[in-house]
Amino acid sequence: MPSSSLNNKVPFSILFPNDPLFHTSPRVFGCVCFVHDMSPGLDKLSARAIKCVFLGYSRLQKGYRCYSPETKKYYMSANVTFFEQTPFFSPSVQDVHILHQVLPLPVVESNISNTSVNPSHTQGPPEPSSPHT
Repeated sequence: MPSSSLNNKVPFSILFPNDPLFHTSPRVFGCVCFVHDMSPGLDKLSARAIKCVFLGYSRLQKGYRCYSPETKKYYMSANVTFFEQTPFFSPSVQDVHILHQVLPLPVVESNISNTSVNPSHTQGPPEPSSPHT
């Protein structure tokens, strides 16, 4: 708790000035995350996680801000599992097909061989050009 004798600071921030009070590790924005639901009244076979999209960090408390489009609710929790390699809103198959039609990328095979530069064949400085009048 903040103390008036410490100029309304928390003792932790006085003892450890370089260590942030609310430390959360950086995560990929827009990735799939699962907020753990530990509310009372759930039976043994109830779902314990809610699939969400990661929105960001809280400025007021330690935790992650997440949104569930299925339930249309925002969640603030520190107990979250992240799947950072999986974007929540992945492109549909139709979008990928259109992208390949617009930007056809050729497949180029490169056979790089070990070639050496002949040092006897060098270029000299460029010759000056004559002024045009």
